[in-house]
Amino acid sequence: MAQKILDVRAADNEYYHQDFHLSMNMLLDYILEKYGEKGVVEYLTDFTIAYHKPLINQLKKGEIQPLETYIRELYKKEKWEVAIDSTIDKLQFSINSCPGMTYIISKGLIPSAAYIETYRTVYKSICKDTPFSYDLIEFNKVTGKSSHLFKREE
Repeated sequence: MAQKILDVRAADNEYYHQDFHLSMNMLLDYILEKYGEKGVVEYLTDFTIAYHKPLINQLKKGEIQPLETYIRELYKKEKWEVAIDSTIDKLQFSINSCPGMTYIISKGLIPSAAYIETYRTVYKSICKDTPFSYDLIEFNKVTGKSSHLFKREE
Protein backbone atom coordinates (compact mmCIF):
# COMPACT_ATOMS: atom_id res chain seq x y z
CA MET A 1 0.00 0.00 0.00
CA ALA A 2 1.38 3.40 -1.02
CA GLN A 3 1.95 5.99 1.64
CA LYS A 4 1.01 9.61 0.95
CA ILE A 5 2.81 12.34 2.85
CA LEU A 6 1.17 15.73 3.19
CA ASP A 7 3.27 18.81 3.76
CA VAL A 8 0.79 21.13 5.49
CA ARG A 9 1.53 24.15 7.65
CA ALA A 10 -0.73 26.25 9.84
CA ALA A 11 0.09 29.23 7.62
CA ASP A 12 -1.55 27.38 4.72
CA ASN A 13 -4.91 27.63 6.46
CA GLU A 14 -7.21 30.55 5.90
CA TYR A 15 -7.29 32.99 8.83
CA TYR A 16 -10.41 32.24 10.84
CA HIS A 17 -11.14 33.32 14.37
CA GLN A 18 -14.88 33.73 14.82
CA ASP A 19 -14.87 31.80 18.09
CA PHE A 20 -12.47 34.43 19.43
CA HIS A 21 -15.51 36.74 19.49
CA LEU A 22 -17.33 34.29 21.76
CA SER A 23 -14.45 34.09 24.23
CA MET A 24 -13.97 37.87 24.17
CA ASN A 25 -17.66 38.30 24.90
CA MET A 26 -17.43 35.94 27.89
CA LEU A 27 -14.32 37.75 29.12
CA LEU A 28 -16.05 41.13 28.88
CA ASP A 29 -19.04 39.84 30.84
CA TYR A 30 -16.77 38.35 33.50
CA ILE A 31 -14.72 41.51 33.96
CA LEU A 32 -17.86 43.67 33.94
CA GLU A 33 -19.48 41.50 36.62
CA LYS A 34 -16.37 41.24 38.85
CA TYR A 35 -14.74 44.66 38.35
CA GLY A 36 -17.30 46.91 36.70
CA GLU A 37 -17.00 49.10 33.65
CA LYS A 38 -13.81 50.65 34.99
CA GLY A 39 -12.24 47.18 35.06
CA VAL A 40 -13.24 46.54 31.44
CA VAL A 41 -11.72 49.84 30.33
CA GLU A 42 -8.55 49.18 32.33
CA TYR A 43 -8.13 45.66 30.89
CA LEU A 44 -8.76 46.72 27.29
CA THR A 45 -6.45 49.73 27.64
CA ASP A 46 -3.57 47.63 28.97
CA PHE A 47 -4.11 44.92 26.37
CA THR A 48 -4.37 47.40 23.51
CA ILE A 49 -1.20 49.29 24.42
CA ALA A 50 0.75 46.02 24.56
CA TYR A 51 -0.79 44.27 21.54
CA HIS A 52 -0.91 47.29 19.22
CA LYS A 53 2.49 48.73 20.19
CA PRO A 54 3.84 48.56 16.61
CA LEU A 55 0.78 50.39 15.24
CA ILE A 56 0.92 52.97 18.03
CA ASN A 57 4.62 53.58 17.33
CA GLN A 58 3.80 54.18 13.67
CA LEU A 59 1.04 56.65 14.56
CA LYS A 60 3.43 58.53 16.85
CA LYS A 61 5.37 59.45 13.69
CA GLY A 62 2.31 61.44 12.57
CA GLU A 63 1.18 59.33 9.65
CA ILE A 64 -2.39 58.07 9.53
CA GLN A 65 -1.80 55.59 6.68
CA PRO A 66 -0.78 52.72 9.01
CA LEU A 67 -4.14 53.07 10.75
CA GLU A 68 -6.01 52.90 7.44
CA THR A 69 -4.03 49.81 6.47
CA TYR A 70 -4.83 48.22 9.85
CA ILE A 71 -8.59 48.90 9.48
CA ARG A 72 -8.68 47.61 5.88
CA GLU A 73 -6.80 44.43 6.78
CA LEU A 74 -8.89 43.83 9.90
CA TYR A 75 -12.17 43.85 7.99
CA LYS A 76 -10.66 41.96 5.06
CA LYS A 77 -9.77 39.15 7.48
CA GLU A 78 -13.29 39.29 8.88
CA LYS A 79 -14.68 39.23 5.31
CA TRP A 80 -16.73 42.25 6.31
CA GLU A 81 -17.69 45.34 4.35
CA VAL A 82 -16.23 48.57 5.64
CA ALA A 83 -16.55 52.10 4.24
CA ILE A 84 -13.42 54.19 4.70
CA ASP A 85 -12.88 57.88 3.99
CA SER A 86 -9.32 58.97 4.59
CA THR A 87 -7.18 62.06 4.16
CA ILE A 88 -3.77 63.00 5.52
CA ASP A 89 -5.43 64.42 8.67
CA LYS A 90 -8.43 62.17 9.29
CA LEU A 91 -9.80 58.71 8.84
CA GLN A 92 -13.48 57.92 9.12
CA PHE A 93 -14.89 54.44 8.77
CA SER A 94 -18.24 52.80 9.23
CA ILE A 95 -19.72 49.31 9.26
CA ASN A 96 -23.37 48.32 8.91
CA SER A 97 -23.01 45.77 11.72
CA CYS A 98 -20.24 44.39 13.89
CA PRO A 99 -18.79 41.06 12.71
CA GLY A 100 -18.16 39.92 16.28
CA MET A 101 -21.61 40.84 17.55
CA THR A 102 -23.21 39.29 14.48
CA TYR A 103 -21.41 36.02 15.14
CA ILE A 104 -22.29 36.05 18.85
CA ILE A 105 -25.97 36.60 18.02
CA SER A 106 -25.86 33.85 15.36
CA LYS A 107 -24.88 31.43 18.15
CA GLY A 108 -27.94 32.41 20.19
CA LEU A 109 -25.98 34.50 22.68
CA ILE A 110 -26.23 38.13 23.73
CA PRO A 111 -23.33 40.52 23.15
CA SER A 112 -21.88 41.89 26.38
CA ALA A 113 -23.12 45.27 27.57
CA ALA A 114 -19.42 46.20 27.52
CA TYR A 115 -18.92 45.26 23.85
CA ILE A 116 -18.91 48.93 22.87
CA GLU A 117 -15.55 49.23 24.66
CA THR A 118 -13.92 46.94 22.10
CA TYR A 119 -14.25 49.97 19.84
CA ARG A 120 -14.27 53.02 22.12
CA THR A 121 -11.51 52.02 24.55
CA VAL A 122 -9.37 50.13 22.04
CA TYR A 123 -9.26 52.96 19.49
CA LYS A 124 -8.80 55.68 22.13
CA SER A 125 -5.90 53.65 23.53
CA ILE A 126 -4.35 53.28 20.08
CA CYS A 127 -4.41 57.07 19.75
CA LYS A 128 -3.05 57.82 23.22
CA ASP A 129 0.23 59.78 23.06
CA THR A 130 -0.03 60.11 19.27
CA PRO A 131 -1.01 63.17 17.22
CA PHE A 132 -4.45 61.61 16.65
CA SER A 133 -7.71 61.49 18.57
CA TYR A 134 -10.63 59.11 18.26
CA ASP A 135 -14.38 59.63 18.48
CA LEU A 136 -17.05 56.96 18.35
CA ILE A 137 -19.68 58.79 16.34
CA GLU A 138 -22.36 56.08 16.30
CA PHE A 139 -22.80 52.67 17.90
CA ASN A 140 -25.92 50.52 17.77
CA LYS A 141 -25.97 48.29 20.88
CA VAL A 142 -28.07 45.66 19.10
CA THR A 143 -26.22 45.26 15.79
CA GLY A 144 -22.91 47.00 16.33
CA LYS A 145 -23.53 49.30 13.38
CA SER A 146 -20.98 52.01 13.96
CA SER A 147 -19.14 55.02 12.67
CA HIS A 148 -15.65 56.04 13.81
CA LEU A 149 -13.50 59.15 13.38
CA PHE A 150 -9.76 59.50 13.86
CA LYS A 151 -8.33 62.99 13.36
CA ARG A 152 -5.07 64.81 13.73
CA GLU A 153 -5.00 67.05 16.81
CA GLU A 154 -1.82 69.03 16.11
